[in-house]
Amino acid sequence: MVFSADDYPADAMQAGAEGTAVVDLRIDAGGRPRSCRIVQSSGNQSLDLATCRIMLIRARFTPARDSNGNPVEDTFRTPPIRWQLVEEPEPLAPPTLQPPQ
Repeated sequence: MVFSADDYPADAMQAGAEGTAVVDLRIDAGGRPRSCRIVQSSGNQSLDLATCRIMLIRARFTPARDSNGNPVEDTFRTPPIRWQLVEEPEPLAPPTLQPPQ
């Protein structure tokens, strides 16, 4: 998994920001992303920056190959990456104990 709930930028969370980003990644011949470009903004700069930062650090790919089977650089467009806040469920109240009658 590339993203986790801990990745949500604090300022975006405090602002209640949500959105969907799509990025183009330049993948090197070793399968590592080397650059990231936002092609569809989430509408929030912190979410967009976090999307690129996380993809550059954590994503790994099988390298593209040329006609001779040699690994080559390529570009990959991500599917939509949805940033969505999830409400925490209310904690359950402890049961009340009734004295025996």
